[in-house]
Amino acid sequence: VTILESALRRPRLVVGLPLLVGLIVGLIGLFSPRTFTSSAQFVPQSTDLSASKVAGLAAQFGVAVPGMGGGQSPDAYAAVVKSRSDLSGLVDSTYRFEVNGQQYAGDLVSLYKTRGDTPADRHERAVKELAKAVSVDIGLKSGVIAVKVKARWAPLAQQLCQHILNYVNAHNLATRQAQALAEKQFYDSRFESATVDLRAAEDALQQFLTSNRIGVADSPRLAREEDRLRRLISMRQQVFTSLMQARDQAAMDAVHSTPAISVIDHPDLPYRPDSRLLLLKVVVGVLASFVVACAIAVTLDRLAAVKRTQPTTMGRLSALWNAALRRLFFLRARA
Repeated sequence: VTILESALRRPRLVVGLPLLVGLIVGLIGLFSPRTFTSSAQFVPQSTDLSASKVAGLAAQFGVAVPGMGGGQSPDAYAAVVKSRSDLSGLVDSTYRFEVNGQQYAGDLVSLYKTRGDTPADRHERAVKELAKAVSVDIGLKSGVIAVKVKARWAPLAQQLCQHILNYVNAHNLATRQAQALAEKQFYDSRFESATVDLRAAEDALQQFLTSNRIGVADSPRLAREEDRLRRLISMRQQVFTSLMQARDQAAMDAVHSTPAISVIDHPDLPYRPDSRLLLLKVVVGVLASFVVACAIAVTLDRLAAVKRTQPTTMGRLSALWNAALRRLFFLRARA
């Protein structure tokens, strides 16, 4: 009841402030630049199963090999999209497009007319503005990564989204090639060792057969020794073959240039601008300002009641308030 009475006593405040705030919010929304959103979806390509089988086969014989494939989790791709190096590269790239017969060309700093004291400052501001315009959503079950980019012009939004896909693909491809090159170097060293071990086992069998040309078939001990040497050769031959296949696979992965991501939905050209949510913003602004106006009305009524009933207290509060203001302005003047 007190809030209602205070509001009814000051209808101009309670009604005028929300209307003023709603008008300001509406005007700001109407005159703010429109934005367009371009979206795309992609999934990381799975790792090479044949290379994994080769590594697994080598591991069965006690040969430890590093993980192959260069695959990354969807969260890692999302981090690449939002990385500073990616955003900085997007800011520095040159874009050319036409909107309503007008030609646009330049980087994001020039297109957005970013303000700043120095080129580095303007570049940093453009990177921060672009970071707010880029969003990434990851499908927890499907693993599909959705990228959305907002821009002031529809063709620019589409180009930015395509640039992001190109950067992610190039980054992942370079990562895979670097890992494959490191794996090739590892397999080269293990392959040389496996070659030496295989030759040693073959030499041991040859020496055994040369020393025991006669009597192997009649001696169980010699027969078992021959079987053991042949099994050793067979095992080392399999390790040799596995490492050779893994080395060749790593060599091909180090130079291949096939896409490292599979694009499901290519960046689209948005035909309609993004919704400004103008009505929602106006309603929220009016309701919030109405609450503030009611609070101000109640506060003014309470102060008026204190002034009537307790003039001494009100005088002391007024004196403290004036002293605080003087100190505040004095401190600011000194600062």
